[in-house]
Amino acid sequence: PFEYDFGESIDQIISVAKFLKQLHLGDRPPLDDKLWADIRIHADVVELEFRDDSFEVHVGDIYDLMSDEYQQSLVRQLVVNEKLEEIRREQGEFMAAKKAGDLRSKMDLTNAEIYKGRAKSLLESRRRTSLITFRLSSVDIGAVA
Repeated sequence: PFEYDFGESIDQIISVAKFLKQLHLGDRPPLDDKLWADIRIHADVVELEFRDDSFEVHVGDIYDLMSDEYQQSLVRQLVVNEKLEEIRREQGEFMAAKKAGDLRSKMDLTNAEIYKGRAKSLLESRRRTSLITFRLSSVDIGAVA
């Protein structure tokens, strides 16, 4: 994510792994020495969120909108093709060819208007900066020696 220091997180993970390895596989202190305490982490809510620059997230949203709109336009194309087949059966091939051009040009205009409307509503909506968010509730982690 944008301006995130992965090195610091990896260092902390390595330190915890070394600590646990030393705790469980290392030399045990004699019984009269102080034993290490067990580790228990309890949290009501843990939220991990990966953020990015708002422009990058917006580009991703536009890509998702384009791919969704493409799928929707394919569905609309199937409906138009079914209507054309019905017209061919009822009115003949000549009338169907004339109506096909009209229907397809109207469908192209409709597709463009729908896409413009959805893109406009996307621009007007709240801009988010998070790429993905993991939310865990009632987390209880324990490491017993």
